[in-house]
Amino acid sequence: MTYQSFKSEWNGRRIDYDHVYAYQCVDLILEWCKENGFPSGIWGNAIDYANRPSPTFVQHFSRVSDYKPGDVVVLYGLSGNPYGHIGLFDHKDASGIWLLEQNAMGGGNGIGKNAIGVYRAISLSRVAAIYRLKSVVPPPAPSPARQTVTLPGSVQSWRLYKVGSGLRPNTSDQIATLAPAQFGGLTYKVEAWVGDYAVVIQTQMFGRGVIWVKNTPAIIK
Repeated sequence: MTYQSFKSEWNGRRIDYDHVYAYQCVDLILEWCKENGFPSGIWGNAIDYANRPSPTFVQHFSRVSDYKPGDVVVLYGLSGNPYGHIGLFDHKDASGIWLLEQNAMGGGNGIGKNAIGVYRAISLSRVAAIYRLKSVVPPPAPSPARQTVTLPGSVQSWRLYKVGSGLRPNTSDQIATLAPAQFGGLTYKVEAWVGDYAVVIQTQMFGRGVIWVKNTPAIIK
């Protein structure tokens, strides 16, 4: 989930993720975490994310010192608010930082400027911590496998059978004999497998057919 996608999804709306104390700032962060794949194991008031974040949160976020869109920004509370405030970094200008936040005015009702949105510049002096979602490195794509078959040039002949036949040699099942040695080897694209023992190929001279490959010198890649 990218930050811009999340912002487009939630801007102007409200969310009571944990169904505690109505529409609070932390509900937005809990939803951000859920949409990035970890819907539980995160708790606390806003300032707790700076002072004693949950193990699950630490597992998925790194504490950083710069800003990028989507970073979780924890703010010290203003006078009379020991719980702090929290939101997602949107942008920065000469007046301060701007967050995608919920409950900006403290009403807890998710209406007007208490709904999710970007409303105001916030002084950098209020920033208690910045966290960035750790990159999830996808596993490398597997190399294409079992897509070609090579009949080595060391083999003089190879039977080609009708598709759908019983693959019985020296019967009407056999439609031709390929000559790998004559061409220094033959390579074909595997169009389909027949069990784990034969493959369907398309030949230039004889059209479509099946060759037996199990327990043979055929090279499958």
